[in-house]
Amino acid sequence: MRRLLMIAPVAALLLGGCFESRDALLLDPAVAVTPLADGTYVTDDEDKTELTVTHKGKWYQVAEGADASAMLMTPLPNGAFAVAVADAPCAETPGACTWDYAVVKLDGNKALATLPNCETDSGLVGAWLSTLSNDGDICYFTDGDKLQKALAAVADQRPATQTYTRR
Repeated sequence: MRRLLMIAPVAALLLGGCFESRDALLLDPAVAVTPLADGTYVTDDEDKTELTVTHKGKWYQVAEGADASAMLMTPLPNGAFAVAVADAPCAETPGACTWDYAVVKLDGNKALATLPNCETDSGLVGAWLSTLSNDGDICYFTDGDKLQKALAAVADQRPATQTYTRR
């Protein structure tokens, strides 16, 4: 559940990797969008973590200091965005990486992240997930359409768990 904690720049954005795919990016780069403006985003918690967001084409690089991650966003039917995150080199070889997923809604200069929690969301998304990890804390997906349905359901049912404000 905490694999993404090692991907420092986006750890707070996608804390935990609770929705995950192995060796396959399940969001389509052809329909990816870049709704986040480049710049520095600061978390609203006591840590005030600063993330630098820049985009190149349809990919984002999200960095905290020298650590960087690749991020891709695609629109969901409910106005939110599906987000995929992995180590920075994965933008070049997306099929060779493990990807973690979350949902982001935008509100002016704020990005409101909803972080899936497989332990509590598996009942909500169970019809779409492929398998659960042995301890039930990671929902694995193998189908992009099912993943997007699961993310849309999470976006509709759960409040944002982290807010980022652009400076």
